[in-house]
Amino acid sequence: ALESVDLAQIDNTTIPASCFKSSRVKTVILPLNLEAIPDNAFNGSRITSIEIPGTVLSIGASAFEACSSLAGNLVLPEGLQTIGERAFYQCKTLTGSLHIPNSVTSLGAYAFYECSGFTGSLTFGTGITIITKYCFQKCSQFTGNLVIPDQVTRIENCAFRGCEGFKGYLTIGSGINRIGDYVFCKIPLESYLDSKPLYFSKVYCKATTPPPASENSFGDFVLASRYNYLGIPTGCKDAYESTSPWSYSFTIIEEIEF
Repeated sequence: ALESVDLAQIDNTTIPASCFKSSRVKTVILPLNLEAIPDNAFNGSRITSIEIPGTVLSIGASAFEACSSLAGNLVLPEGLQTIGERAFYQCKTLTGSLHIPNSVTSLGAYAFYECSGFTGSLTFGTGITIITKYCFQKCSQFTGNLVIPDQVTRIENCAFRGCEGFKGYLTIGSGINRIGDYVFCKIPLESYLDSKPLYFSKVYCKATTPPPASENSFGDFVLASRYNYLGIPTGCKDAYESTSPWSYSFTIIEEIEF
């Protein structure tokens, strides 16, 4: 019947792994000096909100996985360095915008998979170099523009698949050197249907050399479904128009000044 636990005044810099896993506790106030939220700490628990102390450096694998009652805005501290695999997997009632701080250098696969309650923007700091597989798949209500920072070198399979709330621009940074399968695609209603592009009104890629990408990165080529517009750096049009999948994924390819 316990509903609330206050650990604020204890001296621990971490708490045991799986300590609140599948717990019925609704409110937990974490230690003020906490540095690590370990693997499975709240996996499947009934917590309704969480305030992550500014001292936290790492959030472990599956730390908040399947916390179906975890609601409200998620504020990640500016000193945070790592977010583990499946850390917030299927936390469907988190809302608002999500900002990945500059200090975060490691973002685990499936970290925010099916966090479908986010209704604001998604923004990245300067520390992330890899956006891992399935990281934001089915985060279907993010809105506005999506900017992939220049320091990101790789976007892995299905990273943004099913993010159908974006209606603004997609900007891919200059440092990208690989885009995986089905990254910027809808999820088919039936398994046998091919994927179509997301709803970005325009796409920009700042890389001077067309980054290697899957034939399905921007939608299944069999459908001949295309994004309408691709803006690229001046002097790069011939390269993009002669490189797959860029050549067939966009109706208009135009050189612009970034």
